[in-house]
Parts: sequence; C-alpha cells; structure tokens
Amino acid sequence: MVEDIYNSIKNNITEPFAIFEHSMRGLLTYELCRKLQNEGNPALVHICLR
Repeated sequence: MVEDIYNSIKNNITEPFAIFEHSMRGLLTYELCRKLQNEGNPALVHICLR
C-alpha cells in the first residue's frame, strides 16, 4: 500500500512538504514518510497524525 501511495505522489513533491493524516492509519503514514525520505525527496517538515 505504501508503494502505491508513494508512486501516486512522488512526482508532485518538488519542495519541502507536510503530511496531515486524518483517515489513514498512523503506521501507514509513518512508513510513507520513511519511504519518501529514503528515496531522496525534499524534506518532510511536519507530520500531523490525528
């Protein structure tokens, strides 16, 4: 699932970004953030888990 989300958004990330999680599980969001960082995308500056 993380791969699917990553592949859907990776080309739209061109500058530092934040992720606001409202309906996804926190672990899924965490794993997505790790994937984004490991793939050398711009910095994640904030994550909000609700």
